[in-house]
Amino acid sequence: MQLKYLLVLVGLVILNYNLLAQNLTFEEEPLSKVFQKIEKQSNWTFNFDAKSVANYTYTGKLNLEEGTDCLTQLLYETPYEFEIEKETVLIVLPPPKKYQIKGYLQSASDNSPLPYANIYAEGQRLGTQSDENGYFELEIEAHKNQVIHFRYLGYKDQSFMVQEWGAGTSQNVQMTLSENLLDINLVITDYLMRGIVEGEDYGSIHLDYKTLSKNNRNLEDDILKMVQHLPGITSVDESATRLNIRGSSPDQNLILWENATLYGPGHLFGMISAINPYVVNKVKVHKAAYNPQYGSTIGGIVDINLDDEVSNTFKGGIGVNTIQAHTYLNVPIVKNKLSLLVSGRNSINRVTSTPTQTNYLDRIFQTARIDTESGEIEEGERSADSNHNFYDLNAKLIFKPNPNIFIKSAFLKTHNYFLYNSILQSEDIETFDEISFDSYAFSSEANFRWNPSNNLKLHYVLSSYKNEHDSSYDETDELGINEYLYTYNDIKDQQIGVNNEWQLNKELSANLGYVYEQKEVNSIIDETLLYGEGFNDNDQNTGHFHNLTTSATWNKEKFIVQAGLRNTYYNELGKWFLAPRMSLQYSFLKDLKFKFSAGSYYQFISQYADIDDQGLNAGNNVWELSFEEGDEVLNSKKIAAGLVFKKNNWLIDVEAYIHQNEGLSSLANTRLVGVDNEIEGEASVQGIDFLINKNWTHYKFWVNYTLSQNLFYFEDLEEEGFPASNDHRHNLSIVNKFVWGKWQAAITYQFRNGLPFSQPTSIVEYTAIEYEDGEEEEETYYTLDYSEINNNLLGNYARLDLGISYKTPIFKNKINLECDFSLLNVLNRENIESKHFFLNEIESEEEEEEEEGIEQFQITGLDKLLLRRTPKLSIRWYW
Repeated sequence: MQLKYLLVLVGLVILNYNLLAQNLTFEEEPLSKVFQKIEKQSNWTFNFDAKSVANYTYTGKLNLEEGTDCLTQLLYETPYEFEIEKETVLIVLPPPKKYQIKGYLQSASDNSPLPYANIYAEGQRLGTQSDENGYFELEIEAHKNQVIHFRYLGYKDQSFMVQEWGAGTSQNVQMTLSENLLDINLVITDYLMRGIVEGEDYGSIHLDYKTLSKNNRNLEDDILKMVQHLPGITSVDESATRLNIRGSSPDQNLILWENATLYGPGHLFGMISAINPYVVNKVKVHKAAYNPQYGSTIGGIVDINLDDEVSNTFKGGIGVNTIQAHTYLNVPIVKNKLSLLVSGRNSINRVTSTPTQTNYLDRIFQTARIDTESGEIEEGERSADSNHNFYDLNAKLIFKPNPNIFIKSAFLKTHNYFLYNSILQSEDIETFDEISFDSYAFSSEANFRWNPSNNLKLHYVLSSYKNEHDSSYDETDELGINEYLYTYNDIKDQQIGVNNEWQLNKELSANLGYVYEQKEVNSIIDETLLYGEGFNDNDQNTGHFHNLTTSATWNKEKFIVQAGLRNTYYNELGKWFLAPRMSLQYSFLKDLKFKFSAGSYYQFISQYADIDDQGLNAGNNVWELSFEEGDEVLNSKKIAAGLVFKKNNWLIDVEAYIHQNEGLSSLANTRLVGVDNEIEGEASVQGIDFLINKNWTHYKFWVNYTLSQNLFYFEDLEEEGFPASNDHRHNLSIVNKFVWGKWQAAITYQFRNGLPFSQPTSIVEYTAIEYEDGEEEEETYYTLDYSEINNNLLGNYARLDLGISYKTPIFKNKINLECDFSLLNVLNRENIESKHFFLNEIESEEEEEEEEGIEQFQITGLDKLLLRRTPKLSIRWYW
């Protein structure tokens, strides 16, 4: 009996041992060792490449009694598959397969769509975004274990392997709110509206123009007008290109297109930008500190980039508005590898004239020769011929031969031409003005991602600009008066550089770069006058720069800390210019963030004001390079700090800033009226930007208000500071936006106090020696005296704009039709841009004795007005 129980016990032990032998448990065991252990417990023999499987491990249990199912389980998270011949298991790496990942991204709490989420393939430069309905679609050629990530701010990341997706099926991806919202940094994804993100890179503001154009119409179809909706950014003359970013003058701001500097970024003398908005993808705006990779500016930055994704579908559009016509095409060439984007715009004035064109030209040429002669033209005493046109061309080639190599090349050409010629027959007077300015940019970049944590970038950029103005005034009577002005400006700016980025760990990244830059600046000013001395200047200068840049970013939970250094050696000056920058963001709570930034900046090229005060007067300024040892290089030190609060669709952003600028010239872009000789000075800018924004389902509004003070300090003029020429103490804008299905409407109101201007106080008499027929003669002249600079204010500025748009799919939903109508300055208010003063000779009655000397003149002021009531209409089709 005891023997019987003993045999049963032994049998149970043997059975249990065999069962245990069939179940193996592993904890991050290398695949090669897993294969070896399976061989010991089975009849299988594994044939594999030890080097190729060395990076893969397995954690979990395997039941060998399940046969080939356990092998499938073992290799599930690897790219490998198996083949069995008799008792030999061959581990093979099959070629990549094509997968189509598509479906809808939703919130798990209420099934609401999650638009514009990032969806990307791990370790590859391949991804997409969900659309406004949460729909996404991604085609990829990969191994079965390729991981696809779904990321949406405030939600837990979701990840799937492509083999988990049913072939050709559509699936809904449910995302749940993150449990660690208290431990992440606050990044605002809908800063003013959907498509504008704040807080990622040095506190910059990112504009996703694709998202903006799809969901927020009738505000602006011009990129540089759109950025003026952001706090602290204005344009004193209602143009697109003459931006004032926190007190900086237009030439102190850097406008980049695909990394190339645009020295002439506008059409119609800057009234509209030279960038086709419908091919733009991302726009990055910096108002405070910015990455050391940016250089040669002391103001703000608007960094514009076209689409970087290879297009696998044929896309395009065509449209026309009351200024220009445009078209664009995005053409796939090799699926997932190569595509071409092309676009073009042309002015429509050759075909028709519109009220928009007329109002724009009237605003530009007020107080100029064209404006003052217009009355005589209407009376038939003068014949005139005028012509203006512009165009721009874009092209971009995108090449991704494999997931780790990305190459892009982009091209931009802009052209502007203006001609005005008039003849006054009764007095034999002829005037002539011809202006042409062209910009050209080429950018090429190659990215090599050696591994997921290391990315190398090589780039070459060429930017050129040419501006030519020929002007003359001739009287062919016995006096033979001839006045002539010729200005020419030519810039060639090219750079070549390398930059390497490292993702050292999940929280820390760094980059190191070098850029060699060469700037060639040529300028000619040739002025011949009948009275007074003429002027002739011809400068041809070249500057060579060596730039070393380094920066690091630490992003951990509530903190984002970024710091870097730009070190520039200017070869011709033999000097190093060190410019450190830093930015810090800290989230106290999930709804409240503190931000701080500081930095030092240098600029080696700037504009000098147009000297054609009595001719065309179109603000056609000349660029010059700080070249000689005595030249003062523009430099600035900035500091800014603020708070951001976001809760329940309310957003409040408050930021104070101080800028100290040195190396300014009295003849620079914001020229000081009444100062004829060049004097060096400084500027102090301090202010506070305030934004409040609220979003509802069908209505949103925001209020921007800036209180600032911009003072000039020129010791040779005044001992104390005086208001800068672009000093807007109060700047307010209110935007209301309504959405009803396919309709959208906007009401925008802007208010700011008037700009400072110099009021002449008296008339000064002076004498000069003139030579006629070899004999000396003393001539008496009169001029205006400005004892104080910017001692008065223009009237306050106010403008109300209305806009409405309609968008609908047509032709079986394959094409979208969009119509936009805007009315600028609805109340037709007379807003003054500037005042121009001149001496006006007093007309005496016949019976009275004529006045002599100073008494024969009086001071007369002429206001230059901004836009009056102006309609704008736009129609476009796109697919």
